[in-house]
Amino acid sequence: LERMLFEQGELGTKEEFIKAFGDRPLGKFIRSMVGLDVGAMNAAFAELFASHTFNSQQIQFIQHVIHSLVQNGQLALTALFESPFTDAHHSGVNGLFDATTTARIKRIIEAVNHNAEAA
Repeated sequence: LERMLFEQGELGTKEEFIKAFGDRPLGKFIRSMVGLDVGAMNAAFAELFASHTFNSQQIQFIQHVIHSLVQNGQLALTALFESPFTDAHHSGVNGLFDATTTARIKRIIEAVNHNAEAA
């Protein structure tokens, strides 16, 4: 796909693209522009919701993760320890969830992020 975009010459060179938008995988660039489907993100977290009873702060945290993924197409794990993810607890994800649940949330986010790199 990348080859097709730049070989025709109508869109500019790959170097011009990198200068304008940065050197990142095409999948990440596209996701940053269009985001993700909310239904797909809800499905990605459905098993987690089905296997736990969460309090309102935990639900709000996960919904914020989903919203961030939908809007931006990806989410850095470091963001889970920054505002607004630290609004409910100063330790972010680690303060709201046990270690096992925190690891599951991170794995879901990593899988979503990895799919953008593979595109």
